[in-house]
Amino acid sequence: VLNLFAHTCAFSVHAALGGATRVTSIDSSKKALRRGRENMEASGLDPNRHRWFPDDVHTHLERAVRRGDRYGLVILDPPVLGRARNKTRTLAEELDRLVAQGLAVTADGGTLLLSVHALDVSVRALRAVVANEARVLGRRAVVHEELGLPAWDHPTRAERDAAEGDRGHYLKTLIVGVG
Repeated sequence: VLNLFAHTCAFSVHAALGGATRVTSIDSSKKALRRGRENMEASGLDPNRHRWFPDDVHTHLERAVRRGDRYGLVILDPPVLGRARNKTRTLAEELDRLVAQGLAVTADGGTLLLSVHALDVSVRALRAVVANEARVLGRRAVVHEELGLPAWDHPTRAERDAAEGDRGHYLKTLIVGVG
């Protein structure tokens, strides 16, 4: 499993608890990865059985693509806005490249979990990026499932939603089979 933008490694912990033999967690923050290791330990797991890289995700992915690294599950959960190595990056500027690199390091028969937390990126646009980047790479990408915030996690009031727009639709997650 490759967990990109791992932050405190919730996905990594769940992957390991689910039976992943090795989870590689990438985040530019050493502090976040230390918390990730602590979360593994608190969950009864040995963090030394897994890999931790305080690295810029883009740089790490470039190296992984060059080496031909492949993972059965790639978790791509980028921030809408981020800073790493004195660079400010926006999801809007980076989404196509991130999806292409994520698809490139997903093994044939593997899964890309793509989660985007942005009001300005629609599910339709997200699906289009996946389809386009897969076509460019000569890979097959099939969206198996589309998820958002569950109603119980983000209750809304009809009056506020009508006045402000429903902020509950900012989370979009695609589970993509890659071949």
